[in-house]
Amino acid sequence: MIYTLTVLKDHTDKRLVGLFLSKEKALEVVANSRYGLDECYFDHMVLESFPEGVNTLSESEDWFVWMDNGWTKSCKPPYFAGLCNFAH
Repeated sequence: MIYTLTVLKDHTDKRLVGLFLSKEKALEVVANSRYGLDECYFDHMVLESFPEGVNTLSESEDWFVWMDNGWTKSCKPPYFAGLCNFAH
């Protein structure tokens, strides 16, 4: 599996900010709010898991919202309902 972190600003802007070989490493970055990933602009982050291959679909999503200087686990925002593969 390949794990990606993508930050998003509602439905108007997004940026792939990380690729990881383990979910644990990706979650460590999220938990420690490393690297200023919110950039004082992005309010959501999604951690997706992808199998190796060409044009693969994400198999899972973990959502986070920026609150009080840190990322907090959240639900998928309603304006992203029905959408997937945010890292593409």
